[in-house]
Amino acid sequence: MPYARPVFHTLNAAFAPLYGFAQLTEKQIDYYINMYIPMLRYDLVTLIVREEDNAVVGFGISLPNLSRALQKARGHMLPFGWIHLLKALKSKPKVIDLYLTGVLPEYQSTPSGLSAGSGACPDRRNAHHPYRPGLCRDMVHRGW
Repeated sequence: MPYARPVFHTLNAAFAPLYGFAQLTEKQIDYYINMYIPMLRYDLVTLIVREEDNAVVGFGISLPNLSRALQKARGHMLPFGWIHLLKALKSKPKVIDLYLTGVLPEYQSTPSGLSAGSGACPDRRNAHHPYRPGLCRDMVHRGW
């Protein structure tokens, strides 16, 4: 989780030029780290880190698609609908959804920025896992 805070700083920098965007405060960042980071599957998170200063240049956060699980639960969490959602979050997904992505403005037109913007980098060693983020040269770090 050492990269959690830099991801939000990258998010602030990447979204700053957008009309109507309000930067996240440190209190909001702390809240989001405590609330949402534990739910992430780190194998579906792509980080691009600059080697010189270990700064997060770009990121992509994905989660398994929950549509089929919500259909099985018929939209109800109780009494047993939560089981379908938990299984969908923990099992190997067939479909993933890209929830959040951000790239620093100075890297947005580079190949590294495009990889992070797509949410996943091609991983030649894991061709049988097309959903899985991979290594873009030596710049991407999995996990936090």
